[in-house]
Amino acid sequence: MTLPAWRQDRDAYPHSFEVQPRYRDEDMLHHVNNISVAVYYDEVRSRLMREIFRRAGNPPDIRIVTAETRVSYADEVFYPDLVDIRSGLIRLGTASFTIGQALFQSGRYCGFCDTVLVQAAVTGAEPIHPKLREAMQGLMIAQA
Repeated sequence: MTLPAWRQDRDAYPHSFEVQPRYRDEDMLHHVNNISVAVYYDEVRSRLMREIFRRAGNPPDIRIVTAETRVSYADEVFYPDLVDIRSGLIRLGTASFTIGQALFQSGRYCGFCDTVLVQAAVTGAEPIHPKLREAMQGLMIAQA
């Protein structure tokens, strides 16, 4: 798969967080197993969502659910070196949005994750809250 160059550019992403791999994440091949990598993306995505809600003034009674997650691996991830996950929004629709993330370790691009999230109500999807939308605008990836 050929990716746009910006996907592998750590400076393209407005949000970053480092994750410390755990010894138990290492598999028999001496690299971090794929499920642990997916957990790292989830941890950083959760931190990004908390930042979005904080910037929006923590509006109450809003439910965001995951509709789809896609993880692509480009290089191995090893214990114990820190993992740098960069994140930003690559799409902002009426009721859904997509967070794009890239994982780097020791200067190497190791893969990406795209997650589609939806603002949900009991009856189904609903438009993204205006304050959330405004907070998300500042976290858009310019090249996306």
